[in-house]
Amino acid sequence: MAKDYMKAYRKLANRYLAERRGAILPEAHADPGPPEWSDAWLLISILWVQGDGGKAELADILAASDAINHTILLPAELEGGFARLERLGFLTFDGATCSATVSGLEAWHKAGGKGASLAKQWKAARKITGAPESSS
Repeated sequence: MAKDYMKAYRKLANRYLAERRGAILPEAHADPGPPEWSDAWLLISILWVQGDGGKAELADILAASDAINHTILLPAELEGGFARLERLGFLTFDGATCSATVSGLEAWHKAGGKGASLAKQWKAARKITGAPESSS
């Protein structure tokens, strides 16, 4: 069953990337606006996938977002969140992958996110991204 889910995440990731010429965050992107609660969700998803190093692929980020919140980030949440996290200096992009920057990891550790419970990770991610609480 897990393979079926990953197939769906890959399909969604490929569609997202195709619409953006193969890049998670296109070089020319609009002002993403103010922080949204989904920015915290996206950041946690990336950090879960990245672990202690390496790069995060979009399909794996979608899988992590589903595991965390039992739903998948929408394309607008992804694009805006990626842009806002980049603007904060927390992410770097390499085509179809991304990874947390040193300053992003330092902020995460300082806020108490590393190794914490999911509730504390949410709190840490909201603190460093400026994301409001969920409206739901």
